[in-house]
Amino acid sequence: MEWVWRGEYYPATKTEFDHLQTQLSYEVVGNIPYAQLPQDKRTSMLTDRVKHYCNTVYKKNTVTDTETRTSTVYLYVVSREIMCDAGCVSLEYPCVMLNAAVQENFTNHQYQEVTAGQKYQMRSECSIFFELDGPYKCMVVPASTEEGKLLKKRYAVFNFSNKLTELKGFELKRRGELELIKAFQSQVFPCFLEGKTLAECYAAVGDCANR
Repeated sequence: MEWVWRGEYYPATKTEFDHLQTQLSYEVVGNIPYAQLPQDKRTSMLTDRVKHYCNTVYKKNTVTDTETRTSTVYLYVVSREIMCDAGCVSLEYPCVMLNAAVQENFTNHQYQEVTAGQKYQMRSECSIFFELDGPYKCMVVPASTEEGKLLKKRYAVFNFSNKLTELKGFELKRRGELELIKAFQSQVFPCFLEGKTLAECYAAVGDCANR
C-alpha cells in the first residue's frame, strides 16, 4: 500500500541537536543543575533552545516535507475460544472486539490527504486488516539478511497432522525450478516440526541441511 508521509521537523542536524543538549547539561537553573530538573522542564528548555538556534542559523523554525512510502501489513489471527463456567458453553472470540482494540490503539489521527484544491485535509485512518486463519501447528517465514529490506510474501504452513497445507513464494511450488532446490526444500521444511524447543528445531533443520 502506497501512502504519502507528511511531516514537520527542525532543520537542525543530529550533530547540532546533540551539541545543544550538551550545552544545556552544564547549565544551572535556580541553583538546580539541568540534569536534576523535572523531565517536562528539561524538554521545554531543550525545545526552546532548538527553536532559537533554528531561527538564528536557518531563519526558520520548521521544515515541511512529503514523500511517498510503501507499507505492507499482513497479519494472521488464530481463532481462540472462551469457556463459560455456566454450562461449559463454548463461545467464539468476537472479532469485533479485536477490531475495536486495533482501532483504538493503532489509528493514525494525523493522517493527511491532498484535496482538489492542493490543500491537506487531516482525518483519522486505520488501514490494518486481519485475515482469519488457523489454527495451525507451524508457519515457516524467511527473514531478510539485510536490515530494513522487505521480502516478497513467502510462507509455508503445516497443520497439526504435520501436512503442508499452504505454500506461497517458494520454489517448491513453482514449475520449471531446479529440481535440486525443490528436493532440498521438501526435505528441510518438515524438519521445522521436530524438537520441543527452538534450539532443538534449528538443530534438526541444520542436520538435514548438512546432509
